[in-house]
Amino acid sequence: YYGAGKYDRAIPVFADLLAEYPKNPMYAELLGRTCTVLTEGDQPRCAGLIEYAQQHPKDAILATYAATAILHQPADAARLQLARNLLVGALRADPRLPEAHYGMGLLLQTESQWRPSIPELETAIWLRPAYASAHYRLALALSHTGERDRAQAEIRLELKYNQQEHARV
Repeated sequence: YYGAGKYDRAIPVFADLLAEYPKNPMYAELLGRTCTVLTEGDQPRCAGLIEYAQQHPKDAILATYAATAILHQPADAARLQLARNLLVGALRADPRLPEAHYGMGLLLQTESQWRPSIPELETAIWLRPAYASAHYRLALALSHTGERDRAQAEIRLELKYNQQEHARV
């Protein structure tokens, strides 16, 4: 299912594997990758990923996946705080993880904190220059803060790197 792009069908499979083998980081990572691909709606089967991340606070990438999955769900104060806690823990465990900086930028934008999101997204791009999603989110933040020329430059980079990512996939 995952390889065919049927992520909504892959989630229950990976969630069941993680439930049966709760200490297996590979199953948690597969669930994390799948839960972060889906960008809309509540995915209750992704809760196992969040539990895993809370039980393994030094696993920065899984904490980042869990936080991103939360941010893709309908927002409320408790969920946003949980995402923040996971991202703070991820950045503490691995301050050079571009996905964690991107996640923090996404969280700040979810809270309409456009200017504070800029340094997080710039750090994500500094750590991984071809990070298309980070360029897009940085363009949004720059647009919201009135830096239209820089925003346009970031959109051009997002398009370039997005094409490269699709070609690589």
